[in-house]
Amino acid sequence: DQLTEWFSNGDHDLAGASLLFTPDGSLSSYTVCLSSAEGYPTDPSGGEVLSLNDDDSREVILRGAAEVPFFGQDYKTVFVGSNGNLTFGSPDTAVFESLSEHFRVPRVSALFHDLVPEGNVSWKQTVDRVAITYDGIREFETDVRNDFQVELFFEGLIRLTYLETNTKNCLI
Repeated sequence: DQLTEWFSNGDHDLAGASLLFTPDGSLSSYTVCLSSAEGYPTDPSGGEVLSLNDDDSREVILRGAAEVPFFGQDYKTVFVGSNGNLTFGSPDTAVFESLSEHFRVPRVSALFHDLVPEGNVSWKQTVDRVAITYDGIREFETDVRNDFQVELFFEGLIRLTYLETNTKNCLI
């Protein structure tokens, strides 16, 4: 799948980058556009902090009539995982990233790896999107920290923004 890639040995260069996935009706369902990023597109201040433990997941229920379309299905809830991924329909606490694990449930893998949510994981709903921000999230058993944000737009766009990515192995 061209929308999913497993990186090993630090072979990604996404720090300071943003990936915008636009629904297009093709076989893969999305086209992707890469651009530079100097900050989070959605300011996380004022968002709600999620109390996540290691290898954990919390349900976020969208307010009002908001829904997130994902591969032809509309979702009123998003499960935010402490290991850098979001799932739809059910929570998931998978620890180790793999393609088979990624595709086991509907999932957006922003930085799927064994992470420890000691930093700040928060969510913020605006008029047109919900933004989930992982700020200062540490890789398990290291001091390596990561800063990234996932925006799920109610019209179907998905944007992944990476300010700092120091994890060498991950699935995106």
